[in-house]
Amino acid sequence: MEDFESLVSELESNSSIASIFGVLIYTDSHPNIKKVMRDEDYWRAFDEITGEKFAVLSVKPTLGKYRYPPSPPGVLCQMVGIWKEPKDNLRLIDAFEIGSTEKLPMLLIFTRIEGEVLKIEIDLKEDDVSSAYNSIRENLEFCSKVISRIKIENLKNPEGLYAAFAMENDHRMRIKNIKNSLNLYQFVKSLLP
Repeated sequence: MEDFESLVSELESNSSIASIFGVLIYTDSHPNIKKVMRDEDYWRAFDEITGEKFAVLSVKPTLGKYRYPPSPPGVLCQMVGIWKEPKDNLRLIDAFEIGSTEKLPMLLIFTRIEGEVLKIEIDLKEDDVSSAYNSIRENLEFCSKVISRIKIENLKNPEGLYAAFAMENDHRMRIKNIKNSLNLYQFVKSLLP
């Protein structure tokens, strides 16, 4: 994790790169994301999408597990599995202030302001290799679009960058919800005589 922190610090000091970063976080239980991330051509395509102003890194934490608490002897129990986070992931969780690695894969957009992490968590789809690639590509295109609207003198303003990303992401999610609602309405309408 020290290497990651030193890399982020080095990127923050680079005046041509925005002070907000993307991190693709996935585990071994996400084989389609893993295939996309290992493919050199996909990685070059992602690099081309993000351009020179927005840096995207990737992190593969240790896979956690669901465990069931022991039941008292002689008692029949129905229990809910409890997520057990590996100790190796605790520094990652603390660094990015995420609850756990249970809800991966994700694209985490973050910036640091005086020791505090401001972040946006974006879920990634990974039904197959194609959907994994498309999900990552669409989200990186979104990031690139937001960065392209920011003036060069504001690339080192983390509060402003975070506000721009948060506002654009909220707008994008609202439009997606409206489209889904319209599709549901059209489906229900088609069922009626």
